Amino acid sequence: MLNMVEYKGKYSDLFDPDYSIHYESRRGHGFEGKDFFVIFNGAKIAEAEFVKSKSGLHCNNIEVLEEHRRKGIANSLYLIAEELFDCKAKNVWKGTRSQSRLGAKLWSQKNRPFG
Repeated sequence: MLNMVEYKGKYSDLFDPDYSIHYESRRGHGFEGKDFFVIFNGAKIAEAEFVKSKSGLHCNNIEVLEEHRRKGIANSLYLIAEELFDCKAKNVWKGTRSQSRLGAKLWSQKNRPFG
């Protein structure tokens, strides 16, 4: 977490003031990535890795501690990633063994705000 930036964008108001969102950008051959961390009362309670390449934007991994689930954190991280990358996320893992049960639930929710 050497080059972390605190997120202060249009979705900042989705979070309770006790939460803060930080991200670190990285680049590789043919891709751009951002690693997100959600902090609550000084402790990391969620993290996500988003990558944008020629095939579009997708999330490689997202984890939210169980006691912080069902509060819109994962949805908000997708919205923030879409804002920062300026494109919609794709569900590249749909129908594969790589997509977790929770990931499939996230993508199949009614009125999903991202993607």
